[in-house]
Amino acid sequence: MTRATSILAIWSLTLACGGLACDRADHPPEGTPGTVAERAAQPTWSAAEMRALSDRLELTELINRYALGIDSMDGELLAAVFTPDAVADYEIEPLGIREHLEGFDAIVGWLRSMLGERENAVPWHFMSTHIVEIDGDRARVRAYQHNRHMSGIGLYTADAIRTAEGWRIEKLHLEEQLLVPAASAPSELPGSDR
Repeated sequence: MTRATSILAIWSLTLACGGLACDRADHPPEGTPGTVAERAAQPTWSAAEMRALSDRLELTELINRYALGIDSMDGELLAAVFTPDAVADYEIEPLGIREHLEGFDAIVGWLRSMLGERENAVPWHFMSTHIVEIDGDRARVRAYQHNRHMSGIGLYTADAIRTAEGWRIEKLHLEEQLLVPAASAPSELPGSDR
């Protein structure tokens, strides 16, 4: 059993046996045979199911590595996130930003011009609510993001492709809005009818 397979098996068993109810490997919930480790060693998933779970975890981590890469402006990390010919579209409506970039160098160059060098910077981007759709060697990942520095919220959509080096983003799209301060007049709030 590979490390990834073992981790996935333990993760799936933890979910199956009630999550936190299985907080100790030697003390599963009443009526559950064996320890979590013993149950993880018993194959309960097909190879295709394990690959699908592994892909989902890798794709979720891919968009999270992107966030870490832009927060730290780590070019090496970002190179392991994008394909060399990747395309990115950034739309930040309140700031009037509509940027279409072609190629890894153009993407990283633009990010550096917008974010500056960020060595030892605190995290700006938080990703959540990951939705992963896989179709063979292609996938789409959607994740909400919160940019705490700008009080921005948005949706990242990343089209990824499986490469010899693992999953890589070939097309990235960000639609971001800035949060309206609570003190704003009701007429300025989106969808407000007051």
